[in-house]
Amino acid sequence: MSGGLAIWLLTTEYPPFFGGGIGTYARHTVAGWLAQGHRVAVFLYDAAVAGPALAVDRAEPGLTVLRFGAGYGQPAARALAGEAQVAWQYADAVADWTRQEGPPDIVETQDYGGVGYFLLMRQRALDGAMPRCPVVVTVHNPSFVLDRYEERAQHLLPRYWAGHLERAVLAAADHAIFPSERLRAAVAPSIPATVLRNPLPLPAPEPPPRRRDTVLAVGRLQLFKGVLELVAAMAQLWDAGSTVALELVGANHRYHARHEGVQDYLTRRYARHVEAGRLIFCGPEPPERVAARVASAGVVAVVSRVDNLPYTALEAMAHGRVLVASDTGGQRELVRHGTSGWLVAPTPTAIADGISQVLALSDEEWQSMGASARRTIQAECDPERIAAEKSRLFRRVVDRHRAAGERRLYPFVQPVAPRPRLADAREGQRLSLVIPYFNMGKYLHDCLASVYAAAVPPDEVLLVDDGSTDPDSIAALYAAEDARYPGLRVVRGANRGLAGARNRGAKMARGRWLAFLDPDDAVEPEYWAWALRVLDAYDNVSFVGAWAQFFGDSQDLWPAWNPELPYILYHNTLHSSCLVVRREDFLEHGLNDPRFLYGLEDWEAVVRMVGAGLGGVAIPAPLARYRVRADSMARALRPESLMFLYEELLAKHQELVGRWAVPLAGLLNANGPQYLAITPTRATEYEPPPWLGGES
Repeated sequence: MSGGLAIWLLTTEYPPFFGGGIGTYARHTVAGWLAQGHRVAVFLYDAAVAGPALAVDRAEPGLTVLRFGAGYGQPAARALAGEAQVAWQYADAVADWTRQEGPPDIVETQDYGGVGYFLLMRQRALDGAMPRCPVVVTVHNPSFVLDRYEERAQHLLPRYWAGHLERAVLAAADHAIFPSERLRAAVAPSIPATVLRNPLPLPAPEPPPRRRDTVLAVGRLQLFKGVLELVAAMAQLWDAGSTVALELVGANHRYHARHEGVQDYLTRRYARHVEAGRLIFCGPEPPERVAARVASAGVVAVVSRVDNLPYTALEAMAHGRVLVASDTGGQRELVRHGTSGWLVAPTPTAIADGISQVLALSDEEWQSMGASARRTIQAECDPERIAAEKSRLFRRVVDRHRAAGERRLYPFVQPVAPRPRLADAREGQRLSLVIPYFNMGKYLHDCLASVYAAAVPPDEVLLVDDGSTDPDSIAALYAAEDARYPGLRVVRGANRGLAGARNRGAKMARGRWLAFLDPDDAVEPEYWAWALRVLDAYDNVSFVGAWAQFFGDSQDLWPAWNPELPYILYHNTLHSSCLVVRREDFLEHGLNDPRFLYGLEDWEAVVRMVGAGLGGVAIPAPLARYRVRADSMARALRPESLMFLYEELLAKHQELVGRWAVPLAGLLNANGPQYLAITPTRATEYEPPPWLGGES
């Protein structure tokens, strides 16, 4: 491969907007790519952009910056919320720019917020709008690692789902890049991974004189950054008579466990030190001002409970400042204790001791430590060297992607083993459709019209009459037979319930694949063809569903998600009455349980299939059509019936529930009863009692 690459970067921060280290990384990384002769497009969500179009800025030769705001993207984005909605918009932006400019050679996405999720899910689901290029994820600080240290409920929706999106990106990408070995070990990716430091140019070699009267900490006031421990450490020094001030530069952040801001808590907790001018909250500042503060600082403290390799530490070392850093993050890989910085345990007493010892260093020791820190950054973070290494890595990833061809295993978050390849279907039949039917005559014509309008119609259609009693519905069955629809068979029998009708049709079917459709629903013409492509493409996919477009009494769009443990034990993420499934897998693991008389029989079947190690994929497109009507079986369900059915589901799957008891209990604890969950991208309507403040 000769010449520069076409590289697209998906990021949530890029100049002039900075929120933290991701913006610094993006600025220096893009500059390095341009210097290497690559053509770069940066995709950025920007709340300031109004309207439904991409804002395109040809910023400089070789660089295009594409910004979009809340109004951008397909209508599907409106069915989502939070990080998932933004991830859909990033995928739409990639699709739109691909149509205009052609595909890139490679895409890099950040991990945080799962912004690359729908690019990867649509790509892996064979959406033709997505470029067929490799995707690399650069890992900064995933929320599923940080949230425990933020003392927040890890299973509360929708935050829990943001972590799931990040995990899915790390499972589906072609390669992962980490700034430190520590972070790679914490994440433990299943895909190929490389440790490559974040780039940082070395500033001018004449920093201003050091100050012994101030300790500086830069970054959002978040618990994982060790701000509580740092202030507690300084309070120990102040109580012992020290006059050294602590400057905290960064935006206030939520202290979830206390339901207030971190700055608010610290201001109240250490009010006398704030009033005395020893504890100083500087608020967020632009990068230039922060750099000036770091350059003139005495001690810079980066004492995170957990971290990747934060730019604050790198910048302090690059300026020759003395860094007091916790020994829990990636900074441990760069800081040689006592030589290029000072390492401490992230506890108040250890931090206080470390700061005291650093403040007691002689001028010569101080200068020697600062000079060693600068040399370390020059050796480890040189932008030119890192850009060249990343260019070589990207070319290897592109070459490997081209040589490997299409992957045969779908990248589930919980890996799924391949199934034996199927032999040819009996009698040459590929797809059998089962329609369970009971007194649905008024909807049958529309249902069959959608069936036979399909781009790939079923080879056989089994219309299983479950003992209909309504004369008009019985007449509709005879009319369907008289119409001589290709491959249609009406199967009549006594009433056994919805589960029994589905099972009877499945056992009689001759196709390699089974499709299910309720007689009041419909499908888009391309659904079955698309589903079969996915099933043919992956050896570890046994069933496929899709997003559901409601019609009738509602026009809402219901997003579907791959059914994976543990979440599938809490909430059904698939429109599971409209699946396409490998016939032998359904007969072995998915037959509906007639005991679920009032409902949830299709969800229980999905749980059973997933629990048996079968993989299911939700095509992220509205290909199923679900009729919402006042007299439906689903509308008849009430909270108590749903509670009973869910208890039955849990009791039936005790071994599976036992394996996933902690996260399942976490989901129930944080979000309330399972029937309140509509979509994982939004909070449930669970309302705690008034004595808890009535807030979730």
